[in-house]
Amino acid sequence: MSSVIRFLDRSGFSWSVFELRAGNSADPENSLYFLSRGSTLRLHSYPDDWPELDWAGLDRLRLTADVISDDVTRHATPRRRTPQLDSATAL
Repeated sequence: MSSVIRFLDRSGFSWSVFELRAGNSADPENSLYFLSRGSTLRLHSYPDDWPELDWAGLDRLRLTADVISDDVTRHATPRRRTPQLDSATAL
């Protein structure tokens, strides 16, 4: 396994990406794995210089990866906080 690179996607979610070589797993191909909040994505075809990509480049690769397990973070947009009203201000 290669070193882990952490980046933020365009929605502000944190991702970790690493390369897993075919000889180290049951996977017959080298793969990039993207992990975030319960989501796991795998990409078989990627550039050799992927560790040098900026965050936008890593995010573009992430968007082309296959979903292994999914959470809402892949396509979610940041949620805005709704102000909480207490009973005194709600009236």
